[in-house]
Amino acid sequence: MIKKSLTKRLIIVFSSILIAVIFFNMFFNGLLLSKVHRERKINTLENLYFLLNSEYSENGNSEDVVTIVKNALNNENLRVFIWDKNDNIIIDSFPLSSEAPERENFKDDFSPDNPVGRPNDNDRFKWHNNFRFYRSEMFMYYMELNDSDIISFSDDYTVFFLNTFGGVDQKNICLRSLLPGEYKLLIQMPYAPVDEAISISNMLLLIVGILMLAVGIVVVTITSKTIARPVKELSSIAKAMEGLDFSNKYSGHSNDEIGSLGDSINSLSAKLEATINELYEKNQKLQSDIDLKTRIDTMRKEFIANASHELKTPLALISGYAEGLRDNIPDSKEARDMYTEVIIEEAGHMDKIIRQMLDLMELDGTDELLNGREVSLSMLAEAAVESFELILKNNNIKLECSFDEDCTVWGDYMRLQQAVTNYVSNAINHVDENGIISINVKKTGDKVLFSVYNSGAAIPDGEERNIWERFYKVDKAHTREYGGSGLGLSIVRSVIELHNGEYGFKNHNDGVEFYFVLNYKETNNAN
Repeated sequence: MIKKSLTKRLIIVFSSILIAVIFFNMFFNGLLLSKVHRERKINTLENLYFLLNSEYSENGNSEDVVTIVKNALNNENLRVFIWDKNDNIIIDSFPLSSEAPERENFKDDFSPDNPVGRPNDNDRFKWHNNFRFYRSEMFMYYMELNDSDIISFSDDYTVFFLNTFGGVDQKNICLRSLLPGEYKLLIQMPYAPVDEAISISNMLLLIVGILMLAVGIVVVTITSKTIARPVKELSSIAKAMEGLDFSNKYSGHSNDEIGSLGDSINSLSAKLEATINELYEKNQKLQSDIDLKTRIDTMRKEFIANASHELKTPLALISGYAEGLRDNIPDSKEARDMYTEVIIEEAGHMDKIIRQMLDLMELDGTDELLNGREVSLSMLAEAAVESFELILKNNNIKLECSFDEDCTVWGDYMRLQQAVTNYVSNAINHVDENGIISINVKKTGDKVLFSVYNSGAAIPDGEERNIWERFYKVDKAHTREYGGSGLGLSIVRSVIELHNGEYGFKNHNDGVEFYFVLNYKETNNAN
């Protein structure tokens, strides 16, 4: 089916183009060839006139005129005649041609005393059959022309048609003009009509076209079968691809369009196979994302449950101790003060949890910084050290600090202060009996690193992701002891993600180091 269809189409296209070319050639031959032939003759006469006119304008009659005429005779079949103001022949193209013998002096051959050379005034315009060469041309120069014979007319020259004298049936195209110095110019060129040549040419075009059409149909039929074979193979490959079978490949090695199409089909097959595999992988990832969403929903529920649990304990303590005070259970000032301290402490714990929860909600509700400015992490670290100075001293903690001077980043001052404070607070709460804490702020290339190390227990394996989750506590008893809520590291994670930074921790042999990295911001000193 492909072969027949392709062959038929190629034959129709080839035949249509060939027939159209033949008829267009025949049409334009009849329409333009005669005009082009005449215009070429006229252009030849006019170009020779312009050369002679220029030569006579600049130099008068000179030997260069003879050279110009000889060159014209070598290229075209024409005759040139030039007379002076007394009608003496100056140039006759016959003696200048290579077929006629050279004459040393043109003027001597055509002197006034020569009866053949120059006619007298009485017979200058008379015509008779034994009129000699230049006398007949002289007649053509002076004769009056019919309007139908004039091709073009101007103040400088006239181009006209004229039949040859003396009973010879030959049409000529002529140009006559008066050159500078009153020299008379006549150029005569045979003009053969091309109607018969056009007819012959069209006949040959038709015959050759019919032969080419017959040969072309045979060639197209053979060629189409050669083309149809790889097309059929490509069609089979495409059908296999439709069924998601990408194992078939085009095996042709031609360098034409079919070969290029085959290469494209092979490339398309490979890309489709890769894309489908990629879609399969993304499908799996999507399923993983769905599982993640399910896990997040579960975490959200756990968050609510944990928040309720975290608030339930201090609420119960506050409620119990408040009822004790109401019922006058404590019977001494010291006991009442203890009840009051517990209520105040638990209220503060609740306030801390609520504020941290609000911070997390605010951080989760935004994707961009609202109060961005230049912030020095070194200054934030120094401020954190000062705020925890009393606690560090009371707990006999050895503090080591290393702050580079130029550690500026772009961010929200309050949020970054919160992250720094949470890291330092976390280190204080988890430092062991060795009591060593090290705080470092360092600029490395286009990044700024903030890290806090504390001696103590390492993060257990498998807890790498969990420690950043809300309300997650590695050691719940110890966390309750210092009043931790399990939200500090979650806040750090949210703050650093908001600043497009990196965060994490490293376990050491004798402790843990928490860190975050932000992009360095060069300080603007223009103000």
